[in-house]
Amino acid sequence: MIKLSKPTVIKILVGLVILLLAVALHIAFNVTGIWSRGELRWVNTGVSVPYPPDASPVFHTNGGDFFTMATRDGVRIISTHPSNRGDTIFSHTMHLRQPVLVGRGSYTAVGEGDRGRSVHVFNESIRIFHENFDYTVNAFSINRTGFLSVILRMDEGFAIKMFHETDRQRWLYRRVLNPVDNPGILPVMAEVSDDGRMIVYGVLDVNNRMITRILFNHTYHGDAWGTDGNFASREFENEMLLHMQATTDNRLVVVTDARIAIFTRGAGTTINDTADIPLHNQVTAIAFDDIGRFSVALGAPILNTSDPYTPGTVLIFDANGNRTGTFHGDRLVTSLSMAHNAVIVASNRNIHAVNMTGAALWEFVALQDVRGFFFLGDSNTVLMAGAMRADVWRRQRVRDGEAGDFFGIQGQ
Repeated sequence: MIKLSKPTVIKILVGLVILLLAVALHIAFNVTGIWSRGELRWVNTGVSVPYPPDASPVFHTNGGDFFTMATRDGVRIISTHPSNRGDTIFSHTMHLRQPVLVGRGSYTAVGEGDRGRSVHVFNESIRIFHENFDYTVNAFSINRTGFLSVILRMDEGFAIKMFHETDRQRWLYRRVLNPVDNPGILPVMAEVSDDGRMIVYGVLDVNNRMITRILFNHTYHGDAWGTDGNFASREFENEMLLHMQATTDNRLVVVTDARIAIFTRGAGTTINDTADIPLHNQVTAIAFDDIGRFSVALGAPILNTSDPYTPGTVLIFDANGNRTGTFHGDRLVTSLSMAHNAVIVASNRNIHAVNMTGAALWEFVALQDVRGFFFLGDSNTVLMAGAMRADVWRRQRVRDGEAGDFFGIQGQ
């Protein structure tokens, strides 16, 4: 048996006391939260942007330290970075009867939803270019690398055009669909690949029967040498096109009222059918993140379909259409937002955040109507747009007696 000296025993006892104290402190600070750090609560960061109740605000965030807001009076870009939190980085006055905003990554395109004839493109700090047209803009989109696509309704037929800030002399792509050569053909959406070498537009063929047709086109003359530019197509008979979005690695996600289809451009002019996901419910909302993953909120069952989901269900997919998670809500979903490996599911005043498997991160109930809810710099910092102002909130530990919780919000 080893006999320890008195000084050695004292050192061991002191060491044990220090170890036990460290364990107690760890539990107090990081588990119970009852000492110093407190419990996790929602705290107002002080960033608040007011607007009139009839401003019709629309927003874009990319999960970073700024957000873009368009109202009937124009566009503002607001910083949420700690160094200049709440500062207006840029503002541009416009008069928009009904603002329409499309945002991808750090780019935002803003136009007029009521017979507008111009589109303005912004990055995270300035307006980088705008286009004025002689005809009404029926639809427009922006991709993650700043390529703008527009569909114009002309006196006779339609025109599809593409623009980018690097070449301001003229359009980079143009295709005219006149009714003589294209009777009963109505272009409704257009998307450009990240590299700008492919434009895809969806048209409705309403001649003998309704057909949604997806047309893949080269944008560079060298790629399209000897052709009219079109190199592939897909058709969906008796299906209505609801949404279309170009994502990473030359993928295209197409949503109709019957399916979600994903196509991927391979070598040359090859278009691969990456996924075909049947829909048994109506789609009430869809959201994408910056790497092409997406989520879909489901509403009422489609008539005469088998095995529908419960309305309020959200399906979460990777960029190739493989389902990674499911969230089973009990209310119809009004909006979705994705960033930071998470999804915000908003059902009017009931808000949930879940990870990519559908597991809960946090939730709360708003006591007032919420127009939109978006991630900012991380999954615990959010932009909440209400009826008359947009506020930035952060979920953090709060000491006893400090201000916490949303105004009019209960949550955890």
